[in-house]
Amino acid sequence: MVPHSIYKLKHLRYLDLSSNSSLKILPKSICKIQILEALKLDCCPLEELPKKIEKLVNLTHLACRGCRDLSHMPRGIGKLSSLETLSMFVVDKDGSHGGADLKWNGDNDDDDKSLEDLQPHPNLKKLHLRLLVLEWNGDNDDDDKSLEDLQPHPNLKKLYIRGWRGDAEFPSWLSLLTNLLTIFDLTELECMDDYGPKGSQGESESFFPSLKYLRLHNCPNLKSWWRERSIDDSNEDDTTVMGTSTMAFPCLSSLTIQNCPLTLMPLYLSLDEDLLLSNTSSRTLKQTIKMNITSISPSTSTPSLPLSKLKAFRVDNIEGLDTHMLDEYLQHFTDLKILRIRDCKEVDLEGMQWEALKNLSYLAIDNFPQMVSLPLGLQHLVQLKRLRIINCSGLRSLFPVFKHLTFLEEFEAMDCKELKLSAAEIQTFQDHIRSWRILRSVNS
Repeated sequence: MVPHSIYKLKHLRYLDLSSNSSLKILPKSICKIQILEALKLDCCPLEELPKKIEKLVNLTHLACRGCRDLSHMPRGIGKLSSLETLSMFVVDKDGSHGGADLKWNGDNDDDDKSLEDLQPHPNLKKLHLRLLVLEWNGDNDDDDKSLEDLQPHPNLKKLYIRGWRGDAEFPSWLSLLTNLLTIFDLTELECMDDYGPKGSQGESESFFPSLKYLRLHNCPNLKSWWRERSIDDSNEDDTTVMGTSTMAFPCLSSLTIQNCPLTLMPLYLSLDEDLLLSNTSSRTLKQTIKMNITSISPSTSTPSLPLSKLKAFRVDNIEGLDTHMLDEYLQHFTDLKILRIRDCKEVDLEGMQWEALKNLSYLAIDNFPQMVSLPLGLQHLVQLKRLRIINCSGLRSLFPVFKHLTFLEEFEAMDCKELKLSAAEIQTFQDHIRSWRILRSVNS
């Protein structure tokens, strides 16, 4: 329980009451701490927030994720002009809280109140938020409309969406968020755009012009970015469907696609931070690699290979990825620093060409039971500093390749049950490797 006297902490700027199982009501006096900037209430059984919350004029961060007992938001929340982060917004279940500045609840599975009842109230545009989390936890048949109606302020920088169960296209306002940086956890999504590629020159700046970070997690129905575009699975080399400059993210730096059968999407030639592909198709990567970057950006004076500035590449259980394809991709990643290859059943690491990865400093090889020794090509990784070998049950030897990794500082082998080191090899580790360990599970 928070004491009434908390208002005496007049210089308090940060208050974290998260995961307090007995916290149901905050004292009214907390609103007297006008210098308060951050209030964290995550995972508390709160029933309501302070009614005069608008008095917290300096509040920039209000965290209340996991507060499942909140029945509504106080009417003054829209007056918090300094608010940058609001992790959850809840509308009252009976619709009686007519004075609220915002009216929405994505957890509305036991109501028959329609969203039309909420239209007279201002939407999220009133809040100049930098981060917005929208989360659904019920079976609401109006998910499509509810998301379309929740148009936030165009200066929003981060948008997280979880549990959305709409089966139509993503909201039309998404591409209008010109400063949008992150999209996260789009579930049950079938497409991002209800119309196929336009293919017109000169429109690229209107296509997610500032999007830098894109995360697509657990989207089992998302096969194409566009609803109207049919996918010819038999023609995996068809890159012409991507159209021209409008079909590429101009500023995308980081992309994650996990547990998503996406085979058709805008190109991502500008990636320069990281690319993570897990339990998905290799087709979008193939389309990007095969597209000449000069055809996407005619103004570019010096041609460069797609993804040539990529720093980190993580690949896990990719459909259709074989040794030849992975080799071809890695030839483009000339600036790559981090590489993780996991559970790629059609890839033979021994048959790969590693020479292009001159700048690689970190390599992780995970779940390659057929690998009995380190690939000979690893000796070309002259800048390699960290090497991790995980769950490679057939691995028996690290040498002679290991002695060529002269820059190696850290080594870890985990759950490689056949791996054994001689006394001389152990001495080599002790003499040349700053940090090394070989771990085995109890059952190994």
